[in-house]
Amino acid sequence: MKTQRKSILIIEDDFDFAGFLKYLVEESGYSAVIAGTSAQAIRALVKQKPDLITLDLILPGETGIKLFRKIRGSQNWNDIPIVIITGIDTNTNSDISYKKFLKGVAIRAPEAYLEKPVKSDFLIKTVDKLLAVA
Repeated sequence: MKTQRKSILIIEDDFDFAGFLKYLVEESGYSAVIAGTSAQAIRALVKQKPDLITLDLILPGETGIKLFRKIRGSQNWNDIPIVIITGIDTNTNSDISYKKFLKGVAIRAPEAYLEKPVKSDFLIKTVDKLLAVA
């Protein structure tokens, strides 16, 4: 009996970086779908619930922050592990942090927060760890 590969929804508007992430996770045995906007991400979530989501915070239209809140607020999707991968450096931009946008909001924090440029091996170790318990 063949087991189904775990799926990852990559929410990223930088086409080249999204393709790189897709290549990395597929080479590691996962299946992946790319969504470049929040609207595309919602359509992908409705079509098939992924096992894990990678999410950029800066997206065209509805921001990744709003999308994060929408996913965490949904009974259908709030159990999906989310790895935020963003170019926002919280060391130099202390006013910009996922902790700040979650302040006062009763939702679970992301399972991981990675800053671009992300190291390939660290990303895969993070995904492997999260999906081993998912």
